[in-house]
Amino acid sequence: MGIKSLMGFLKESAPGSMSEKELGQFVGRTLALDASTHLYQFLAAIRTGSIASNLSNAAGEATSHIQGFANRTVKLLEAGVKPVFVFDGPSPALKAGTLRERSKRKKEATEAYEKATGDETATAEDVYKAASAATRVTPRHNDDVKQLLRLMGVPVVEAPGEAEASCAELVKVDLAHAAVTEDMDALTFGAPVMIKNLFDVEGARAGSPRPAVEIRLGAVLAELAETKPKVFHRDDDDDDTRMRRFVDFCILCGCDYLEHLPGVGPATAIKTLEAHGGALESAVQRRQDSAPLPKKRGASTTSSGRLLVPQDWDYAAARTLFLSPEVVDGRTVDLALSQPDYDNLKNFLVETHGFAEDRVHRLIARLRKARDAKPQRRLDTFFKPTTTIAAGKKRQLDAETPPKDDDDDDGDDDAAKLLEVEAPVGGEGGGVAPAAATPTSLERRRRQEEEPEAVPSTPPPEREQTATPKKKAPSTPSSKAPSTTKKKKKKTSPALAPPGARITAFFGKQASE
Repeated sequence: MGIKSLMGFLKESAPGSMSEKELGQFVGRTLALDASTHLYQFLAAIRTGSIASNLSNAAGEATSHIQGFANRTVKLLEAGVKPVFVFDGPSPALKAGTLRERSKRKKEATEAYEKATGDETATAEDVYKAASAATRVTPRHNDDVKQLLRLMGVPVVEAPGEAEASCAELVKVDLAHAAVTEDMDALTFGAPVMIKNLFDVEGARAGSPRPAVEIRLGAVLAELAETKPKVFHRDDDDDDTRMRRFVDFCILCGCDYLEHLPGVGPATAIKTLEAHGGALESAVQRRQDSAPLPKKRGASTTSSGRLLVPQDWDYAAARTLFLSPEVVDGRTVDLALSQPDYDNLKNFLVETHGFAEDRVHRLIARLRKARDAKPQRRLDTFFKPTTTIAAGKKRQLDAETPPKDDDDDDGDDDAAKLLEVEAPVGGEGGGVAPAAATPTSLERRRRQEEEPEAVPSTPPPEREQTATPKKKAPSTPSSKAPSTTKKKKKKTSPALAPPGARITAFFGKQASE
């Protein structure tokens, strides 16, 4: 679940922190993906009449999670993305209550699913909701996918705790660009960048796919300081204090570590925190008895407006889990792509799990092509400081647009193509570049090049500067032919030299040649 209703709250209160993205915009990026998100999506699919519903091995065990991960991983690689899948480790003890409640709900959902599939009046939406709620991920499912990914040469990270927390850590230490998950608590764990809806199963199923959304934590905190200053802005706040206030707000909205407070969402959480100076300690009060919280529409409050919480509602422990979670060590984790084991991959899919051999051949062919392709580099890795651009041409490019040339990985050549920088008129590597290109000399050179009498139609084939016999320069309306009598030459600055001399300095030969 993550944080209850946080996405909707940020859309209203911090819209500038979000930007719509497409998969192709992450070319050259390493993305840390929460594997549990994808497992649930694929396992729910087998129950809802999707293409994966007929996939099972000889023992009748579902294999749609294997097919789903295989296809999705290849799609990421084909897009020039380096995927790193992070798997959940043991859950914190504080999450035990949530897990018990989930198990109870799954049992009820399984009964509802069986009822819906036997009911002719049940809609596809009814079946899907029941199937999603009843989906269980087993250790066997996790092991199947880990083996598949390793055979494909894709990094697998086994987190010591919550996968979202380790995804966030990989982004913090610059080993990944973003945490990819559907759980908004990736932000609460401190992920500088998270991506939601990268593969929009919900929207695609409904026939209206939604774009991926990239959310930046720094922008979230900055905007909330403007839109909700009573909670998120203090003149003496440092970054750690602002983050702690955000975590407290998320805990009050509803998280996986504590019992959800009935009637409390982002709006009530903000209102209560504003009334008590933004401090969670002052905004809640523990009940005197151990009775369960009443299930009613509104929140339970004291006469002073403080929210009533259960006696064991340990917000301080939840805060610690968010601010200092158990995560993978970024200094030792290996995120390098390895060489796929194509033979064993084929055996794993065909022999072990009963996939059709022709389908596996097509999948492996796509994987080979994606892995053998030259790495695509991002525009922001190409740019180097430049002082001049021939003919004064320059196109300003968006640094988020991926390179279109998939065949070249030579950074300098690609950068020239992307910027449409013209090579010097003498040709690449040939001729002599102008000396100091001041604005005045550039303007004069452009004017001279525009005169048909002075500019040759094609660059001279020879680019070496060699001594050549002097020839009479063609006369032009704007200049006189140089004298043929031998006279002592006067020194002239490059900017004031006669047109013919300037062209000679630029091309290495007289224009008339």
